[in-house]
This record gives sequence, structure tokens and C-alpha cells, in this order.
Amino acid sequence: MQIFHQVLELILSLSSELLIFATAFVLQYLIFGDAFGGIWRAKRKHKVQKKIASDEHLEDATVRVANGYENSDSRALLRYWRSLRQDSKVSARLVFQVVEAMQHLKLDTHTILADIQDVLLNASQDINTRYMNEVLGPLARSQHVDLVNGLLELFPELHIKEDSLTYEILVQMNFSMRNFQEVKRLGEEMVSECKAPSFKTSLNLLKASLHSSSLDESIRHFHTMPAATIPQYVSKQLIELACQERRAEDVVAAMEAAKLKLTVEMLNLLLAECLRSRNATLLEQVERLGEEKNSRSYGLLIRAAGTDSEKVSRLLEEAASDKFGEGVISLPVAQAVLATCVETQDLDLVTKLTSLLKPHDPSQVPAILSIIRFHADAGHADKACEIYDRFLCDDRSEQGRRQRAPMDARTKCSLFAAAQAAGRYDITAAVDCGTDWQNAMMWNCNKNKDADGAAKLLEGNSKLPARTWNIALDTCAESDDLPKAKSIMQRMTTEGVADVVSYNTLVKAHIRAGDINSALDTLQEMRKNSCTPPNSVTYNEIIGALLRHDHGKHRKVWDLIAEMKLERLKPSKQILSLLLRELKPKSNNSDVQRVMQLCDEVSGEVDEDFLCSMLNACIKVGKTALVQKTLDMLDGPHGTCISSPRSFGTVIKAYGFVKDLNRAWRYWKTMCSQHIKPTSITIGCMVEAISSNGDVDGAHELIQSLLEQDETRGQVNAVIYGSVLKGFGRAHRMERVWEVFAEMKAYKIEPSLMTFNAIIDGCARNGQMEKVTDLIAEMKSNKLQPNLITQSTMIKGLCATGDMNAAFALFEDIDKGPEAADEAVYNTMLEGCLKASLPDHAEQLMTKMIADGISSSSYTLTVFVKVLSQAKRLEKAFQLTEQASAKFRPRLPSQAQVALLQACIRNRAYEKGAQAYEKFSKQGFAGDAQICQALLRGCSQRRSENSHEAFLQTEAQRLQRDLATVKTPQLKKNF
Repeated sequence: MQIFHQVLELILSLSSELLIFATAFVLQYLIFGDAFGGIWRAKRKHKVQKKIASDEHLEDATVRVANGYENSDSRALLRYWRSLRQDSKVSARLVFQVVEAMQHLKLDTHTILADIQDVLLNASQDINTRYMNEVLGPLARSQHVDLVNGLLELFPELHIKEDSLTYEILVQMNFSMRNFQEVKRLGEEMVSECKAPSFKTSLNLLKASLHSSSLDESIRHFHTMPAATIPQYVSKQLIELACQERRAEDVVAAMEAAKLKLTVEMLNLLLAECLRSRNATLLEQVERLGEEKNSRSYGLLIRAAGTDSEKVSRLLEEAASDKFGEGVISLPVAQAVLATCVETQDLDLVTKLTSLLKPHDPSQVPAILSIIRFHADAGHADKACEIYDRFLCDDRSEQGRRQRAPMDARTKCSLFAAAQAAGRYDITAAVDCGTDWQNAMMWNCNKNKDADGAAKLLEGNSKLPARTWNIALDTCAESDDLPKAKSIMQRMTTEGVADVVSYNTLVKAHIRAGDINSALDTLQEMRKNSCTPPNSVTYNEIIGALLRHDHGKHRKVWDLIAEMKLERLKPSKQILSLLLRELKPKSNNSDVQRVMQLCDEVSGEVDEDFLCSMLNACIKVGKTALVQKTLDMLDGPHGTCISSPRSFGTVIKAYGFVKDLNRAWRYWKTMCSQHIKPTSITIGCMVEAISSNGDVDGAHELIQSLLEQDETRGQVNAVIYGSVLKGFGRAHRMERVWEVFAEMKAYKIEPSLMTFNAIIDGCARNGQMEKVTDLIAEMKSNKLQPNLITQSTMIKGLCATGDMNAAFALFEDIDKGPEAADEAVYNTMLEGCLKASLPDHAEQLMTKMIADGISSSSYTLTVFVKVLSQAKRLEKAFQLTEQASAKFRPRLPSQAQVALLQACIRNRAYEKGAQAYEKFSKQGFAGDAQICQALLRGCSQRRSENSHEAFLQTEAQRLQRDLATVKTPQLKKNF
């Protein structure tokens, strides 16, 4: 209540002031009609003035940004850009200018993109697809790929979608950067989004398909465009691709449907393909589409006409007429007509060709010369001289001789021979051949391998140049006429014209005749003559022959290589490739080192073919370190570059061999990025590399991805699938083996014998031999017969399951078949006998192996000894082992000796073991301390008159000393 009284007193004290304010309010309203109008109008005026100032500031800032861009003042530009960032009216052109300025100041792409995205998101209400296209256009033309992709990610946030112009910008950008796979993806995306491509987009899609060598896609894009609007060079590229793919019919049909007339270049490409494929129907279609023709067109049409003399005559007249052709008979037309005349022997056609020629026309001279050669080569000497008189000899004035084209050496030689045959010595005197005609005649004999003709040309001519003699000598060598070659060489030696080339040619003649010893004698003769020392060609020729044909003289090869080193000569890469090819998995380490040392000497000149030869050889001998060393040649600035699918396959196989899958994948991706189409061999190498390194699922996924691509689907074959089948079988995943086999048949890939062998191997390893019967039946239904590998794999599976009766039955089938059992089959059978304890069968196998002359390895003899040791048949074990070994080696292998001694210990035949130990020691056995101690203990327990205890004690002491000698340095090192 007290508060109420206080408020009332306050109001009463202010009553006069409130009355004055109310009076002023009423007067304001009566005079101005608005009590607060002035205040509101002032506020509205201030807001309008502020907006005008803002617009003037924006316009000024925009102008200043543009001036900064024109003056290349990036810093000033960005200063004004900061005042514009929050405005929604930033033009698309201004955005591009700001991006250029930021890049000039070397700001990173992430910073630039974040700045532009921030501006666009702030103005999202005013942004549409058209505005974004205006922003993307200049960026795409400048190939700012990261910025373009970053702005494309804003489309969903801005609630806009790409239109046809957007796709046109993206397609153009990716095409200019040669990213044809992305262009293809964008085209497919446009189809899925139902976006109609513009003409420019369709053209770029067509050109990208052409660059990717995808003919089907190229034809599809060709159909979507008006044929008249397609540039001629693009249509020509389409025809070139179709001719390369041997599918000219598809392109011709598309062009005929589009009523497109062919240019001369297009017509000639298609005519050449018609001539190659001999497709008469296609030729008719092409002739209908081509209106304009040139001399090459007529030449191809005449060749395509073949032996149809009437059609050739008509085309010849057309080519010579002013209305259709060029008015003259060109060289291609004349050569085509003469080729027909050679086949048909139609001299009337030659006469007609001659009648259409224009005398004194320099452009006709090539055709005239071809007719002269035709008559001279055909034996029409008089006719050749007549044409010469008519066309080339009528105008004897100085001006006429200056206007005539010079006669080539080949025509001179032909005309010279014809004039001699016709007795026209005035022509022989007029035609200045020098020695060219003799060389030309010699080369003609060389081409025809006419040794008699070459020898005849040398008759009575003793002062011929060495080159002519060498051509004659080479003709005899190529004709395999060694006696004539020796005779010519003897004459050359007498005349003093024999040089190094002559001796090398004689060496080649001896080698072609299979007489390596005579080639070596010629080499010795060259060494004696200081004027004709042997060069690298001489050595390479002989070494190559020894490597290719005479396998018993490999020691001579290394002697010759040593001589080359003394003469400071190097073997050629071809010889080194042969040496690399000679390396085998069981080659001596010394041979491998010598070959690789020679290869190291040419390391600076290694090309991709030679590198692949080195890698294959190192893989073959199983030397991981050598493979890695060779692969290192690919690295560095001066590393060997590879470009062919075959080379990529070899490198990938090598990286798989050294267990470096990352590098294998890197080279696979490099090959794909360079648009190099992999062959089936390349794919096989990659799949095998992945599968052999444990990632069988990855190998299968690669095959599936290749099957999804049109370019590589046809390259996947049964061999490639075989690597995956083998990998799953060895990984004990038979359910995947059957799935992959079914998938392979679903893709209509015909299984090969290797495919079935891989599946049977999986069955043998995983105890599923009951399924092999159905596989053999399916194999035979595919017209495939089991081979030795198939049968040996089945034997391995049967032995593993203990079904030795079936294994021996199959072994007998092998014995009756065309292929004899090899060592691997015998080893498998002996392993089965060891597992099943069948000593009688093992003895029979070893006896048969000796009778059939099959070399037994250390492993074979060791398994055999173990089988007989179980049956306590030591005498038989010693007898058959020594008998099997004596046929192929001077003494038993050390592994077999150890197995025999262990068998003696196991059967407590210590005296027999001690006797054998002493015998083996005399043959070079290194000794074994444990065996020696075991025999010594056994002999000590059974003392007899024939005890070898003294020898064993001495041997044990020796082995103890040797062991101490070996261990002492290690002990010192540890201390």
C-alpha cells in the first residue's frame, strides 16, 4: 500500500510535464498530419542512402578487381575481393579472375576451393545451374581439374543438377587432358540421366572413342550426329580404326545409311582394305560412296579388279580421261595395270596402256620407265627398245634432255640388258650404267637365289669392284651352293679383292652348309692375314651357329668369347640372348655367372627386349637375387623404358617371382594408364603373379574385371583361368575350384588340357579322386586326351589315398601309351611303395627304370633305399642302387650313400655299413660324424676278425678335428 502511494505522488509531481508533452503531440499531428513522420522519413532516407553507398562501393570494388586482373596486380585484386565475398552478386567471370590471382600467388588448391565454396554457399539462393556453368567454363578451359571437381560436389548442397551444358564443359575438359576413360564415363552418365548431348559433346565422345580404339562406341556416337556436320578428319580416323580392326563393313554400312560421300583419302583407305580382304561386296559399296578419285584410287581399283581385263581396261580409260581422272597415266596406275598383265599375260592391255601415254610429258616418265622394265623383264627386248625410242629418245634437243626426268639405275640395267639382247648397241652406248648395272643384275640374281647367273656375270670380268664380288659370293651362300662360293672366294683371293666382308660371307656359307669346322678354319685363316682380321660379325656368326646347332661344342663357345675379349670385341645382344636361352634350371652356377657378367658389360645399352631375355633366364634358373638385380635396371633416370605388352608381362612375372606384388600392380596400372592393350600373355603373367603369391581371390577378381571390359574380354582364355584353378587347388579350397570352373564355362571359354590337369591336381591334393572319373569323361567329350601329366597327377592322388592297385594299373596304361613314364612318375610310384610298404613292387620299378635307360636322381635312389630298408633287403638295395647309378655317373650321389649307411645302422648291419663307409670315403665321400659314431659303437659291440673299428676311429677323430676347425673362428668371433 505504501508503494502505491509513492507512485501516485510521483505522477502528481510530473503532471505538468505530461500535459505539455501531450499538447505538443496533438499540435504535431494537426500541423504535419503525422506525429512521428519526420523520424521515420529520416530513418528511411538514411537506409536508402546506405544502400546507394553500398551499391556504389560494390560497383567500385568490382571495377577495381577487374583492373587488378588486367594489370596483373594479384594482391590488390584479393584486397578488394575480400570486400565482395559476402555479396550475393559476384559474377562468374569475377570468380575466375580471383582463382587466377590466387594461383599466381601460389595459394594451394584446397585454400582456393574453400574460399570459392564459401562465397557460393553464402549466395546459394541466387545460384542456379546456368551460373555454375559460367563459373565452371573458364576453369575447365584452364584445366583446373581439382577446382572443377570440388565445385561439382557443391551441386547437391546448392540443390541444383547438371544440365547438358555442364556435361559439355566436363567432357571437353577431360578430352583436352586425354582422360578418355572419364569421357566415356560421362557419356554413360548422360545416357543414364537422360541428358541429350550437344553436338560438341557428341563430337568429343566420338573422338574419345576413336582414341580409345573402341570401334563399337565410335559407330554408336557416329549414328547420333548428322553425318554432314562431322569433320572429315574424324570420319577418316573412324575408317582407319575400322580397317585396323578388320571391320570396314560396319563403318561402310553406317556411312551408307547416313548418305555420307567419301573423300579421296577415305576412299583410298577403304579400297586398300577391300584389296587386302578380297571382299567383292564391300568393294561395290565403297565404289558407290566414292565420287572423287585420284591416281591412287584408280591404281587400287585396278588391282582389286584382278584378272578382269575388261574392267581394268575401262578403269584405265577412265583414269586417262580429263572428265573423271587427272588426265595422265600416273605411276600407281601403270604399275597396277602391269601387275595385271603379269598375271594374265595380256599384251593388248600393255599396248593400250602405252597408247594412252603422252610423249614429251615429264609427268609420264615414271609410267614409261615401268613399261620398259616390264618388257625387259618379260624378255620382250625389241619392245622395250621401241618404247625407249618412242618416248625417251625422240626429243634429242638440249632442252628436251633437260626436261626429261633422269632414268633410275634399275631401269638403266633392265634397258641395258634388253638392248644387249636386241643388238641395239646405240642404246647401250647412250645409257650410262657404269658398274650399277652389274650390281643391279647381281642383286637380281641374289633376290632369285640364282648362283649360276651370278657366276655367269663374273665370267671374263676380272676388274670388278669388291662390292660386286661380295654380292655374287652372298648369292652363292644364300643359294646353299658352297662349291661355287669357294670357287668365287678363290678367284677373289687371286685378284686381291677379298676383304673382311668376303670372309664373313664365306663363314656364313659354311655355316649354312652345316660345316662348323670349315667355318672355324676360315676364322684361323683370317687371323693369319693381317689385312683381314676377324671382326665381331665373324665371331658372332660362328658362336651363334655353335649355340644353335652344335650343342657338343659349348666349351668352344667360351674359348671364342675369350678370344673376342683379347681383341677388345663384344658379343652382340643376339648372341647374349642365345646364351641366356641356353641356361636351364639345373645349369651350373659358374655358367650362370659367366653369362650374367657378359650381360653386365652391355648394361648401358640394354633395351626392353634384351632386358626381358635377362629376366626370363634368371627366372628359369631360379636366382631371386639376379632377378632383383636385373629389375633394378628399370629404376633411375637412365633406366630401361618398356612400352610393349610383352615386356610389361615379363616385368610383372619377374616381380611376382621376387614376391613384390606392389611393384607388379604398379606396372600393371602404368600399362593401363598408357592405354596399352594387354595381350593374353600379359594378363596370364599378372594373374599368375597374384595367384602364386597367395592372393588367389585377387587374381580371380582381376579376371572378372577384365571380362567386364569389351577391350579385354576376348583376351581371357583357359590358360589364365588355369592359374586361378591351380591356386585354389593348392590352397585346399576345392569348392572355389568348382565355382571358377563353372564360371569359365558360363563365359563360353573352352577348357584346355591344362585346365583339366589343374583341376585333377587339386583333386589329388585334396583327396577327391572320386571326381576324377567324371572329369576324364568331360575331357574326352571336349575331344581332349589325357597326357603324361594327367596320368602322373592321377597316380599321385591314388598313391596319396593308398590305392596302389589302381596306381599300378594306370602306370601300366602309361607304359602301353605313346609317352614313356619319366623320372617324376617313378618317384611318385616309389613314394607310394614306401607308404604302403611294397618292396617287391619297388624292386620291379627300379629294374624297369634301369632297363628303360631312365636316369635316377638322388631323390629316386634315396626313396628306393628306404623302401628296401623297411624290408631288410640291404644287399638288393646296394646292388640295384649302384647299378642304377653306374650307368649315368661315376659314383653314387652323396644323398644315396647316406641313405644306404643309415639303412645299415637301422638294420644293425654295422659291418656292412663300416665296409660301405670305407668304400665311399675312397670315392670322395665327405663323411658324417653321427653315422661314423653310430657305426663305431655298433662294431665295438660286435667285435670280429673283419672289423673296421680302427678305420672308423681314425675317421671319427678326423671329423672331430674338422668340426673344431669350423667352429673355432665362430667361437672367437662370439667372444
